[in-house]
Amino acid sequence: MTPSLINFLTSIVLGALLLSLIGLVLIAISKTDRIIRY
Repeated sequence: MTPSLINFLTSIVLGALLLSLIGLVLIAISKTDRIIRY
């Protein structure tokens, strides 16, 4: 495997992890908002 390919794969993995983390945070915020409102 070439270094550029490894860098490409790691960037994709990091991007996916960041997106999933942001999604989880948004879900948690929406759930807590519902609890606070009602």
